[in-house]
Amino acid sequence: MYEGWDPFTPNTSTLHAGTTEFIGHLDEVAAYYRTHHVKGHGVVADTHTLYTIVDTPTASVRVKWLATKTSSLDGFVAKKRRDFCVLEVNSIDMKCCPPIDGMLRARMFPSGVVCQDAARRGYLHLSAVAHIDVQGLVPPLVALRATKDMCRAFAGVELCLRQSRLSASAFLLERDLRPLDSRRDCFLCHRRFSPLRKKTNCLKCGEVVCTACNPSWSVLVNGHLTKRRACTLCSLASKPSKPVATPSIHRDDLVPSIGFRSSDATTIDRDDSMSRYSDSTMGYHT
Repeated sequence: MYEGWDPFTPNTSTLHAGTTEFIGHLDEVAAYYRTHHVKGHGVVADTHTLYTIVDTPTASVRVKWLATKTSSLDGFVAKKRRDFCVLEVNSIDMKCCPPIDGMLRARMFPSGVVCQDAARRGYLHLSAVAHIDVQGLVPPLVALRATKDMCRAFAGVELCLRQSRLSASAFLLERDLRPLDSRRDCFLCHRRFSPLRKKTNCLKCGEVVCTACNPSWSVLVNGHLTKRRACTLCSLASKPSKPVATPSIHRDDLVPSIGFRSSDATTIDRDDSMSRYSDSTMGYHT
């Protein structure tokens, strides 16, 4: 993750940027931003669209209000949650959207994400910028952390896209799953099962995989949000589920993960449950 500064903004503002590549399609990511909100995702606790300025098949411009979550560190140091009133990803002042009681109005300078086709076929390249001033009396380290968290929030679209893909088709029934005792090694990573590497079934392809390659996802089943296990490879595809007779997924289809590049050799935190074969991702902004 890169850190920078802007001489035309207050000294209390912090600026971070990151880049990544992930498997996906521009239409898929654009559709997500058009039909979904970031409520409850990353550092955002709630968001509402106040006005829609432009809404066409190729462009979307909205005035939004959003509120951030309060981490344990921020709770002790900053005390108050922050909220924003933004025209897309740039703070604006509107009389109809005053600061909420109990919150401190922070400012967001031009921020957001740019997504485009990557050099590798089937991949997207995304750059994210988070430039905010948390306002109030907070230590510099807390302000830096807040901007990093916001940058991660911009980058956190992959998880939502994968869960949307998994929600788009039915999950397999227990009778359609491959028996756990039919494999000694994980179908994806080929590592031997052990007490620390347990056997599980992917509820999309039915294969026997380890828990690292088969995380639990928050998905919609019959209109209700629930947890279901699916392997990381199935989360990259949006194919209808079917019983496993002749496996159609191959280890060659898996690719190494690509994280944020950083000038200080640090990377964005990753969830171990995504396994080393999952790709980090971000979103698309119009």
